[in-house]
Amino acid sequence: TPCSTPMLLSPRSVEIDGVPIGALPLSTLRSRLDMLTPRPVLFAGTVRYNVDPAGEKSDEEIWEALRLAKLTGTVQTLDDGLEDGGHSLSPAQRHSFCLARAILCRAR
Repeated sequence: TPCSTPMLLSPRSVEIDGVPIGALPLSTLRSRLDMLTPRPVLFAGTVRYNVDPAGEKSDEEIWEALRLAKLTGTVQTLDDGLEDGGHSLSPAQRHSFCLARAILCRAR
């Protein structure tokens, strides 16, 4: 598959906000990236906690991230909405929750 093929990149061939990644301090680079793995990682806890583990975002921001990740309908059907434990999520939905988390953190 295309995702399993290693890519060799020059440090100057990838940019974030117009800045080559080779010019960014490693801590800055790490703070601006997120990775979605083949095995999505969800935490024990609520939907809210899984999308916003730091507990820093408003409900509106969480719902916007869920909308962008195409999860609004899924969360609305859960018994407790944002406070639901999400134990019955499919693997695809779990991936989408990881995407919503990345969106909410403004990772690029």
